[in-house]
Amino acid sequence: MKLKALLMISLVFCGCSAEAAQKTKETPAKEDIIISNSHMSDELMENFFSFEDRITKSDAIVYGELKDFEMAAPEGMGHIVTIKTFHVIETLHGDIEPDSDIKVMESGGYMTIADYQASLNEETMQWLFPDSSDSEVSKLSDSEKKKKYISEVWDGYYYPQIGERAVYCLKQRQDDETLWRVAGAWQGKYREIEDGVLLEPNQYNSLSHQALIDGVQRINYEDLKKMVEDARS
Repeated sequence: MKLKALLMISLVFCGCSAEAAQKTKETPAKEDIIISNSHMSDELMENFFSFEDRITKSDAIVYGELKDFEMAAPEGMGHIVTIKTFHVIETLHGDIEPDSDIKVMESGGYMTIADYQASLNEETMQWLFPDSSDSEVSKLSDSEKKKKYISEVWDGYYYPQIGERAVYCLKQRQDDETLWRVAGAWQGKYREIEDGVLLEPNQYNSLSHQALIDGVQRINYEDLKKMVEDARS
């Protein structure tokens, strides 16, 4: 079964309830993914046409380390998000305090069928999983639904890795000032691949296929800091 068109709701209007948070920290095996919506990715709410856009269209730019994460579906909405606890090591732009923890929300993730269905309101449940359906999901037992997954990410997406570091361009959410989102989606993330060396923003940043990122340009962290300083002046 494939989900009918998912509710493409802007993160600006998404809630952040994590009652159905993903409990495991290991990327699900491909054979355990029953429903895959690989077209899903972060919503492109900004476009960066120049480096200066990363300053003018971001509320903050920070370098830090992932401490923890959870994957959840805001109650009733049928849309999975990943909520990261991010420890800020250095602030390159904006007013976020260094040595503080912030919550960063990104669109997409994995959830067990059981947790996902538990998050839906009755109307959405009937729309996505009608009682009359003769789908693979409808044939699963309750225990099987706790072991099988829905994926709302590109094929090959890996779970965030505790301890990984990155530079994020961030926007504060208007409906919840305790949450941040990545400005420009993939355009706003510089993933650190070795000490002091970052990948330039690219659509393969969250994929496990090494061949896809081998050709991506690198940038030294100190060079990126200098670019931010120059763009702010």
